[in-house]
Amino acid sequence: MDEPYQNWGELYEDRGELHEDRGELYEDRGELYENWGELYEDRGELHEDRGELYEDRGELYENWGELYEDRGELYEDWGELYEDRCGRQRHESWPGVAAGDLCGQPHLH
Repeated sequence: MDEPYQNWGELYEDRGELHEDRGELYEDRGELYENWGELYEDRGELHEDRGELYEDRGELYENWGELYEDRGELYEDWGELYEDRCGRQRHESWPGVAAGDLCGQPHLH
């Protein structure tokens, strides 16, 4: 009758090894979750940095918009100046502009 007890002993030994393996698996799983946590933390920091970059990009586009607006106003002012020049008497002489060419391309002399 020793044989059944011997088998039980082996079964308990195998069961102990299984529990040991299971413990190692849980330990590995814990390390995996820790690594995943670090990855999500890094990902969060990347998204934060990306958000700051988009914010900076938005400010840059805003500044570009203001520059283009200023440039448009400058061209508008230049247009008004050319209109004023063209409306004057054609016989007036402008420095660097041939008489009669006030509305066209100026001719430098």
